[in-house]
Amino acid sequence: MQNTLLSAVQASALRLAYRAAHHLPQIEPFFPEKWQLGRFLQQTIPASVQAMLPADHWYRKVQRARLQSDLLRRYAALFPRRDWRPMIQTSGAVSWEWIAAQQRPVMIVTPHFGSFAFGSLALAQSLPEKTINIFYDDPADNAGNAVFFDLLTSQPNINVLYNNPRGLAKAVRALKQGQILTMFPDVYQDIRQTGFVPFLDRYLRVMPGTAYLARKNQAMIIPAYSWPSEQFGAHIWLDQPVLPEDLACADERQHEFAIMCALFRSVSERVRQQPEYWHYWERLAQISHEMPGQTAADKIRARVQRIPALVQQFPELQQIL
Repeated sequence: MQNTLLSAVQASALRLAYRAAHHLPQIEPFFPEKWQLGRFLQQTIPASVQAMLPADHWYRKVQRARLQSDLLRRYAALFPRRDWRPMIQTSGAVSWEWIAAQQRPVMIVTPHFGSFAFGSLALAQSLPEKTINIFYDDPADNAGNAVFFDLLTSQPNINVLYNNPRGLAKAVRALKQGQILTMFPDVYQDIRQTGFVPFLDRYLRVMPGTAYLARKNQAMIIPAYSWPSEQFGAHIWLDQPVLPEDLACADERQHEFAIMCALFRSVSERVRQQPEYWHYWERLAQISHEMPGQTAADKIRARVQRIPALVQQFPELQQIL
């Protein structure tokens, strides 16, 4: 009885804080300095990256977005077995019903965007007949993941796979068995295993694992994005699927590169539309490089256009140029 009452009080406080998130920038200066997210963002995001964010008090929008996303996660942790579907609005190029009816392997891929943890619960509950396999770092190696691990394992149809060779083998088996695989493509463990793809007028370091699994298993990739709604809840957007056969070429590495470029075109478009919800602005300068100036790009483009056979042999050049 006491625990139930405590949970109810906590839930009410979280909902109240969610509604008050719009006013956070006005009251945050009264918090201890270490709690001031706005100050932290202004100090840690380089000026060149800040210029890519909304000009009108960008850090206030990021503050609100991150606070509401975290409050949703905390609220869900209080009632892990609750049916969250009434609080979720889903739209996009495909539907949950369409995904459930697919007869081929499916990967649902999301960046660290908005309420991604709450979105994982929504995914599991929206596809109750499917087993959902989610890649995460082992909490023993990354203590910060413990809060997500407990939340995800509360759902009976979610399996958490660790980012290691054993987890990769399980992922391949899961796809072959018709289960759903989800991945976060905007994070990497070993810089030596990364490549670059175009992203927000920069070149972003990414792991090719998403494309590798899609190519090897002929799995469609559905980019998915979750963010807090105006009311207490979340909105999910399911983007146009990326089909590996549409990007096929003779060289396997070039094929995987083309898949990653197509995926990150979707991610770039979503982040441009709602930049306040992407969680890695602080890291962007460290995990990406600026593209060459317009003059250099024009010279490369002109050189490629003079040799049509290059584009025929390497179709992915079109995606870069």
